[in-house]
Amino acid sequence: MIMLIDMNNLAHRVFHTPQAMLSTKAGEPSGVILGVLNSIKGVIEKFPDTTKVIACWDGGRSEWRKEVYPLYKAQRDYGKTDVEKADNYEKLWKQMATLHEVLPMFNIRSVKVDKQEADDLIASACKILPGTKLIVTSDKDMLQLISSEVSVYSPLKDKVGKVIGLLDFYDETGVTQESYIGYRALVGDTSDNISGVPGIGDVTAKNLMSKYGHIDNLLNAQGEDKKALMKSKRTAKIFDEANLKVLGRNNKIMNFKYAQYDLLDPAIMSAYEEQLYVNSKNVKDFFIKWQFVQCLQNYMSWIVTFNSLGEE
Repeated sequence: MIMLIDMNNLAHRVFHTPQAMLSTKAGEPSGVILGVLNSIKGVIEKFPDTTKVIACWDGGRSEWRKEVYPLYKAQRDYGKTDVEKADNYEKLWKQMATLHEVLPMFNIRSVKVDKQEADDLIASACKILPGTKLIVTSDKDMLQLISSEVSVYSPLKDKVGKVIGLLDFYDETGVTQESYIGYRALVGDTSDNISGVPGIGDVTAKNLMSKYGHIDNLLNAQGEDKKALMKSKRTAKIFDEANLKVLGRNNKIMNFKYAQYDLLDPAIMSAYEEQLYVNSKNVKDFFIKWQFVQCLQNYMSWIVTFNSLGEE
């Protein structure tokens, strides 16, 4: 099984834990680095049939999405004051850059493409790589990638994590897979600063998708169905010109069929084909530099998880 990790999602989760406050004696922030490494180790141990891990990173915010919607992800919060935000942002991104650089010596493939997002890299991997894939993320956008070969492990689900596959899709989302993108376009995504159709909340959107099955069926409704939709002030808003533009915008931003695969696929395939192994000397030197004492003291038991990758 190939494990695909949404690294920005993981790093941000670690950033909001007490461990993120750790630093070296010289004051260099190190908590995110240690937390991410331990998290990767833990999730590989949870899924011992993993043979390869591909860590996917944002190479900056998606330029084409910002062209479609300039406010895309504009609300990301890193602190209370401008000074605190700038300081925290720098600390986090420096540690993420370090992780991207060093993960290969832990036998982890690490991929970043300029002006492309981790989500899109994962979508590419699901499209072109053989065999079963497990996506590690709490990002709901990833659920649209679920198939007979692709599952999603949500680390935050029910506090203990949950694997979501085709059989769990409706129970997890409240809509069918065919309805999912339409549902998401209707409600938007506050985590990415994407507004939905005003007045259309989660319950209404799910009810509409349950009845119509697909957003196109809703928008092309005729006869009594169209009369019923227009009779309700809430659902009639969907057909306002401005809100139809919102739906079109959201579909383009959220739907992975619009990803720039000509840029993504080569990067994913290159990472997949890369020959890696654990470089013990470099790993130990890295632990010494960052003062990860417990990792050094328990090195043989700590590193065995990464050494096992590649074994069928």
